[in-house]
Amino acid sequence: MIGNIITNPGNPVVDVSVQMLAQALQELFGVSNGAQVGVPFPTGFTSTGTLPLVQLVDPASLNSPSGSPANLKSFIVPGGVLGAATFRGFRFEASGSFANNVNAKTITVAFGGSAAQTCVAATASTANAWRVVGSVYVRSATSVILNATGTQGSGTPSSGAVDLAITALTLTNALTLQFACTQTAAADVIQDALAIDLIP
Repeated sequence: MIGNIITNPGNPVVDVSVQMLAQALQELFGVSNGAQVGVPFPTGFTSTGTLPLVQLVDPASLNSPSGSPANLKSFIVPGGVLGAATFRGFRFEASGSFANNVNAKTITVAFGGSAAQTCVAATASTANAWRVVGSVYVRSATSVILNATGTQGSGTPSSGAVDLAITALTLTNALTLQFACTQTAAADVIQDALAIDLIP
């Protein structure tokens, strides 16, 4: 199947159907029965259907509430989803902007009740865009590694990297990926999106 969709010099463009892609992905992940089915969604992610890859996207804008720190978007991983026999982890991407004022602001991320880790720090009086990408990988039945990198746009760019081992977790329990901010006033920070990809 894989060979059927590889391009060659005499045929540089190949049309690939959804069914062909699903089967190719199954073969890459070691399925030997040839069934053209996707990887089932784990419990808690969707009510119907299967797909070869799983991505959850929250594109609604969220203004930071009052207080500091203040929670932004979050994602709850249902209990039992992470583990060697299920999914080995997930990738995430978050984005948004800062209010055009002189207030100091930061973007933080935490997982499973860990301490908040700063990814972006802003001091510029501009409406900078910010972005954080990262992942959570399972290390054992009780531990994961959280890594993330944050960047921002114009003004005084500041980026931060996170590489944090989180232990004493119970992966059979629901665990939360939480974005938050520090700020001076409500709406100093806007989060526009949060996307999640599970890693088989």
